[in-house]
Amino acid sequence: MKRIRAILLCFLLVFFVSACGSVVSPSPAASAAVPQRPEPTPAPDYSLQAAEAANTCVVNMFTLGYDDARVTRFDFNSDGVEDWLVFKQTENPQGAWLTLDGSEPAYCPVILYDSSAAGDIHLYYSAPLGTAVLNNFYSTAGYSESVYYGFDGFVGAELAYFKSSWDEGDVWQLQGVMCSQEEMDAYIASLSLSEPGESVSVSGYREFSLDLPSEALGDAARKLDALSFASCLASGDIDGDGQADYMFRLSREYYGVECLGELYLMSGSMLTDYDSYAAGTWTDCCLVLSSNSGSPKGCVVFDHLDYEARFREAVFASGVELAGLGADGQYRLRLYSDLMSETAGGWLAYAELMQRVTVTDEALRASLGDEYDVSYGDGYERIYAEEADFIYYRHSEDEPWTVCYMSELAATDRIASGVVFVPDTAGFDDWYCETMFGIAREVATLPELFDMPGDFPSLYSEEVLVDVSGGEITLVTLPYSP
Repeated sequence: MKRIRAILLCFLLVFFVSACGSVVSPSPAASAAVPQRPEPTPAPDYSLQAAEAANTCVVNMFTLGYDDARVTRFDFNSDGVEDWLVFKQTENPQGAWLTLDGSEPAYCPVILYDSSAAGDIHLYYSAPLGTAVLNNFYSTAGYSESVYYGFDGFVGAELAYFKSSWDEGDVWQLQGVMCSQEEMDAYIASLSLSEPGESVSVSGYREFSLDLPSEALGDAARKLDALSFASCLASGDIDGDGQADYMFRLSREYYGVECLGELYLMSGSMLTDYDSYAAGTWTDCCLVLSSNSGSPKGCVVFDHLDYEARFREAVFASGVELAGLGADGQYRLRLYSDLMSETAGGWLAYAELMQRVTVTDEALRASLGDEYDVSYGDGYERIYAEEADFIYYRHSEDEPWTVCYMSELAATDRIASGVVFVPDTAGFDDWYCETMFGIAREVATLPELFDMPGDFPSLYSEEVLVDVSGGEITLVTLPYSP
């Protein structure tokens, strides 16, 4: 019996100790002994910097040729990122407004204008609402109208409405409900409408600093290159600081296919078609991102030929081998006569790997519409898009359209650049001279291919076809191009 009591007593003691241990907090020493797993550090995200660079280009594309264009930066949608409000005076007396959300690239910027001679549009900021307010007004003899809308990048709900007419009298409304003039005046006063901020000339946005470390410039460049309206033209160290710089082309459309849409708004809320008289014209531009010795900056340029030459020279001087010629086959390269140098056993040349431009049927329909005429030849389909300045070919409905210029010369884009080695053992074919001048000639070296016979001027740059076998260029052909 005593043994049973002793066993029960031990059991109760163990239970009591276990129960106490389950509610007593561990001592600091015990806590310190347990290693804590550190929270992973998130990778830096430079999307905002890429958006800032892209939107700076869009602003310049919109305002080129209008030196009096003004830019105002303020947060009209209260997301903590400065947005864009741009005004340019166009042929329309009222001019046009461009608005961009600063937190993302402007795939579809909003453009506001009023094409009527008696109307106008103005944007204000309302601190109580924490957003912009758009006022569209119209006034003529015997009739006037004023409407206020909320605006967070897009025209929102109607806030207030006033109309005065000789025939119908005066009407005041708040959010669509009839009210008195005093009530409307008090409501407008409560919005505390003010100018969005100080505006500066658009010329102040041709060059800008990038708020990122120089080693992150490549990441920002990749984000830009992923945009539909941006394409990386070149990369290389053009400022001699040992880090890569980049150049982009930004365009409203590539080869007849729209890649930067616009949402045009007239009279505050009515959708309308493109109106170059009221909204002005667009232009393309280039953007140069330079590491700038550790202080990255961007520069918007419209005459980019000098920059392109600097990038070519930088790549040639670096000696970086052109990627993409690994497999046996034929490739299209663009060569430059001033970027060749003789070396042991052959020639080194700066080269750009080119490919023919194609567009999908869906993209073409979206840009040209469904009414374009397709003609049919011997095994191919053809679209002669005179308004787009391009001709499109394909051999079946399963393949994309190949883009050609109106001369029927195929459009090509560069996909890589670098240095190639053309050995002395390579062969050379000149179809160009034979077709253009009726002169058949023997070519022994790469530079000779660019020297035209007689008094004909030498070629500065031309696309050639190269045959690659066993990792070596075996034949260089100068084709005829109409």
